[in-house]
Amino acid sequence: EFSDFQCPFCARVQPTLHQLMDEYGPKKLRVVYKHKPLPFHKDALPAALVSQAVLTQLGDAAFFEFAARLYREQRQLDSDSLVMRAAEAGLDPRILKRLLESEEPQRQVDADMALADKIGVSGTPAFRINGVTLSGAQSIERFREVIDAELIATRGLGVADTQVYAKRVTANYEAPKPRPQRAEPEDKTVWKVPVGTSPTLGPKDALVTIVVFSDFQCPFCKRVEPTLDRIRKQYGDDVRMVFKHHPLPFHARAEPAANLAVEAYKQKGNKGFWLVHDLLFESQPQLADDDLLGIAKQAGLNPVRAKQAITKSLHKKSIEADQDLADDVHARGTPHFFVNGRRVSGAQPFESFEKVIDERIATAKAAIGPTLPRGKYYDHLMKDAKHGDPFIVKQVAAPTSANPTKGPKTGIRIHIFSDLQCPFCRRVNPTLAQVEKDFKNQVQFIWHNLPLPFHKDAEPAAEAAMEVFKQKGAKAFWHFIDAVFDAQATGIGRDVLEQLAAREGVNMQQFTDALDQHTHLTSIRAEKAAADQLGINGTPGFVVGGYFISGAQPYSKFKRAIKRAQKDKQAGRKPQAAN
Repeated sequence: EFSDFQCPFCARVQPTLHQLMDEYGPKKLRVVYKHKPLPFHKDALPAALVSQAVLTQLGDAAFFEFAARLYREQRQLDSDSLVMRAAEAGLDPRILKRLLESEEPQRQVDADMALADKIGVSGTPAFRINGVTLSGAQSIERFREVIDAELIATRGLGVADTQVYAKRVTANYEAPKPRPQRAEPEDKTVWKVPVGTSPTLGPKDALVTIVVFSDFQCPFCKRVEPTLDRIRKQYGDDVRMVFKHHPLPFHARAEPAANLAVEAYKQKGNKGFWLVHDLLFESQPQLADDDLLGIAKQAGLNPVRAKQAITKSLHKKSIEADQDLADDVHARGTPHFFVNGRRVSGAQPFESFEKVIDERIATAKAAIGPTLPRGKYYDHLMKDAKHGDPFIVKQVAAPTSANPTKGPKTGIRIHIFSDLQCPFCRRVNPTLAQVEKDFKNQVQFIWHNLPLPFHKDAEPAAEAAMEVFKQKGAKAFWHFIDAVFDAQATGIGRDVLEQLAAREGVNMQQFTDALDQHTHLTSIRAEKAAADQLGINGTPGFVVGGYFISGAQPYSKFKRAIKRAQKDKQAGRKPQAAN
């Protein structure tokens, strides 16, 4: 199976493959997965790399379970979600990072793609059944037809079982016929990405401005640096680079590194920034405080100010402003580029940039004239560029007495869709606590159970939490779920749930009866169905005043949503998309 995690047809054929495996069994049918991420699916290659890391570390069973989840949740293949899903599959983010840095997953994916090209696979899904070509999400009857014919053909071959596949592939192989490449639709949207006061490299009157959203701890950001160097050498003064900070939340050292880079810019301007930029990527993954202080010393920075920047996040507001802009233009992962406003996502090869740059240079030259000098071209281009919206609007029904809540009814509603076994639901709790502190008496939290099917303890934990709520009310409920999240690392089986419930002073006979009889299961599954109707199928998920936030996002994302919802409320309008 040659497949692409972002391809809807690949997702569509998965139930067929599972049914075939059930019908024929492992003695008659084996499925081998080969990566074929298509170039116009920007999240497909990162998904392939992370899935390959899961295979390397956790084996076949974990890989296929992980792959099945990616196909189910194709709308959530950004970097954050991939790392989150891998962690939930059992792959520690630190190990994932090391595997990706080793480039072994990349080598395997490259090998699969080379094989696909060699045998003429140009689209997905594509299948070779003992060498017989089957293209696309075919019906199960068509698969059965080929499989049954091959099972008959393998009888009486007179070779060992281990040699059957090679024998049949040799018999069935047909050299691929040359065919013209199909032109894929190209996204030519020009996004509004202002330069602002960010660090730049290259002249102000460059024909092309490349805005880079990057993370100093991101291995893909480091990998693309030689490509960016080549761009600067080839295009010279026709290209200007602009750096925007986008430290991802699961990279613990990315934000301290970003603070140091901003401090270098404050102290020594563009020259100091780009020196520290290069030193940070050279040092990666060694980005501890001592490493950063060593870089500050190499760059000749004021050591006191540099240390304060690193340890006290002196430039948090500046970094958050860049992240807000990334949000606006839907730059979810890193590295992310805008070439005169045109999006290029990921650590792409030089040729991908070259095509866009050449087009944008030609467009710029045609536009420049006596009334529009080179130095004003980019600002002119940005005037009519698209301003993105970081939020999707989702309308959730008002809470009822069946929903645990916290905070005043008049506050901005924050609907929480959560799974008590999900590590990322636990991870976001400090952020929610900060929201509660900073927006005291201004927000109301509303709980919705969304136990995911691959977390075996999540549904019983949700049942336990709802019984605590029924017996002891909202205050005990919130205290209980905090305790469950705290216990996650050591397990939240039935015995743990009973111990934690007893601390809340519940009637234990009623509690155990509720769990044994699944008293709350119907309402929990109704909540899951309602979430599915809203398009919320992963955790954690939040709807803040009508604005959807997916995943364990940073505080700044929640703050933006609350402020926007407050403006809506003051204006007496419903939540609305910006475009």
